[in-house]
Amino acid sequence: MPIRTILKDRDTKPLIEELNKIPGFEHLSRKSRVETEMVKSSEVIFVDGQPVAFRREGHFVPVLTNMAALEKMPRITVDMGAVPHVRSMGNSCRWEDHCLPQNLSLLQRRGR
Repeated sequence: MPIRTILKDRDTKPLIEELNKIPGFEHLSRKSRVETEMVKSSEVIFVDGQPVAFRREGHFVPVLTNMAALEKMPRITVDMGAVPHVRSMGNSCRWEDHCLPQNLSLLQRRGR
């Protein structure tokens, strides 16, 4: 059973500063009660009892229940008529080459 850990002030301040850099998290205060909980390979961050993000491999991702952060994230529009054609490509090509910009950190970590 996962256990929540309440962070001390000296640990809270750097974490809140990192989260404040992400759009939608500007409202977080250094005086907030911050807790963490390990779930599988990710660390869930709770602020004042509400889940706001999780950290995986050093990167923060807003949780889907954090509407303030999700509203400020970039959006894409999907042409649903193209989905069957994209799915039929199968293993004939790498999806990263067609769907992601070349400057994403994910691709840089893979050395491409």
